[in-house]
Amino acid sequence: MDQEGAVSQEFIFGSKKVGTDAIVGGVIIMGIYSFFILIIIFVIGAGTIAEGFSFATLCGLPFIALPFLMIRHFFRKFSTVRLYVQHAKNTLMLEAKFGPIVSRRHKILSDATHLSFHFYTIISYSEETTDVYGGGFVGSGNVIGQTTTTVADSGTHQFYTIHGFNETEGKWELDITKILEGLSKKNAMQIAECIGIEFRDEGEIVPKGLVIA
Repeated sequence: MDQEGAVSQEFIFGSKKVGTDAIVGGVIIMGIYSFFILIIIFVIGAGTIAEGFSFATLCGLPFIALPFLMIRHFFRKFSTVRLYVQHAKNTLMLEAKFGPIVSRRHKILSDATHLSFHFYTIISYSEETTDVYGGGFVGSGNVIGQTTTTVADSGTHQFYTIHGFNETEGKWELDITKILEGLSKKNAMQIAECIGIEFRDEGEIVPKGLVIA
């Protein structure tokens, strides 16, 4: 997290800048998916014109959404995210930038209520098979059997979110997880302090529908 400015109670917190190679690669990949979108739309449109709306057309519609989801994924993965805390203007702005593409969300600073942290851990299991040799040394003698070992691998996913509320839109959230990638809760507490809101450690929260073995 880079604190890029702190003038007149205005703060800017930014995520790590994405390398040029990643941006170029992301643009190429998004271009490929955009091309697939055009092909799918053309095929479905041609089929609809020729045969009318059919069951095959209905089955093809979900495939249009897949490239859009992939483009959204790459935009979030490779974009540079900045949080602007502007007390003088009573404004919170979350900006995501990927090359020439810029997305901004504005919120009223005084509507912010707290900054929350939560996580969940996914544990996956795999089996590794090792040959057993009759000579007593690995790689020597004849293979007389095999042993199977279960290996556990875990990954922890952390999330940082600014919460707020107003009567017009109700509850709102700003996801600042990318800004805090590779950092600690102490850095999140500093952001909460700069905004002037409470920091809440909500511990482990498993998303609904997610089965963790």
